Amino acid sequence: MLFTIRLMLRSNGFKFIFKKTPYIFLRIFLVILFVVFSGLLPASYFQAEAASCTITGGPINLGGANEGLWYGGITVSDNRIIFLPWAGSGELGALTFNGCGTLSSPNFNPGAGYGFPSHFIPNGNKLDVYNWNGGSGPTVYAGSIVFSWPPNMSISLGSGWGINLYSEGPSVYITTSGNIVYSSGGDTSPGSAVFTATGCSGPVSISWTDPTITANSTKIRKVHIDEMRSWINNRRTDASLGTYSWTDSTIYVNSTKIRKVHFDEMRTAISQAYTACGQSMPSWTDLTLTVNSTKIRKVHVDELRNAISQAP
Repeated sequence: MLFTIRLMLRSNGFKFIFKKTPYIFLRIFLVILFVVFSGLLPASYFQAEAASCTITGGPINLGGANEGLWYGGITVSDNRIIFLPWAGSGELGALTFNGCGTLSSPNFNPGAGYGFPSHFIPNGNKLDVYNWNGGSGPTVYAGSIVFSWPPNMSISLGSGWGINLYSEGPSVYITTSGNIVYSSGGDTSPGSAVFTATGCSGPVSISWTDPTITANSTKIRKVHIDEMRSWINNRRTDASLGTYSWTDSTIYVNSTKIRKVHFDEMRTAISQAYTACGQSMPSWTDLTLTVNSTKIRKVHVDELRNAISQAP
C-alpha cells in the first residue's frame, strides 16, 4: 500500500501527518509506465557525463614568413579557436574544445605589437595571447582567451614558451592529442599546453539510511539530515564550491528541532552545485516553504535525495 508522508511545518519543528494516497491503482500504472519507458532511453538521458577535456583539429598549417599568421590572426567563436590567413577570406583551420569550458575573449586586442599572434601561454584557466614584436619570444600581450566552465578548468605548460604560432622558417603546424595542443616544425622552440577539466563528475550511487520512508513507521532522524548535508558538501566539492555553512551545524538527538531553514539551505546548497556545473537547477515541489502553513511532504525529502545523487 502506498502512502504519502506529510510533515506539518511549525516554528518549533515538524509534526508528521500521514495520509493514505488516493487513486492507488492509477499511481501504480504510472510508475510501471515510467519504468518501461525509461528502459527505452539511453543512460545519458538520465545521467550527466563526467567532465573531460578533449581537443580536435589539425594539423593546421600556419605557414612560414609572409604566410599563414603573418599579419593574420585568430578569433574565438563558441568553443573554437579559429586561425585566420593574412589575406583573403576563410580560415586556416580551427581547434575545437569539447568539455573544456566556454571560450570567451573579453579583452582581446589583436592589433597589439605587430598585430599577429606568436604564442599562447597558459595562465590558470586562460590562454594568454602574445603577439610578435620583432624579437625572439612572445613580447606583447594581446589579451586572453578565457575558459569559463567548469570552474576547475586549468591549462598548464607542456613545453617551450607555450603554443608557438609563428616561425620565419619552414611552416609551423598546430596539432592536437587528447587534451594537449602543441606546435611542431619550423622553430627551434616549439611548445605545448595541457588542458584539463575535472570535477562535475556526474551522478553517484548513495546508500541512504531508511532509503524508503514508510508511513506510520519511519521517523525523521538526525542521521537523515546529517547524510544529506554531508553528501551535499561532497557534491559541492566536486563542483569546486566550498562547503555550505549550515544553521544548527550539529544536530542533537532529542534536542535539535528540524526547521524550515534546514530544508531551505539544503535546496539552495545543492542547486548551487548544479549551477556551477552548467546545469539547470532542480525543481522543487512547494518551492516556498512557509512557517505554520506549508506541509512538508515525503516528496520534499525524496526530491532532495534525488537531486543530491543526480547532481552533475
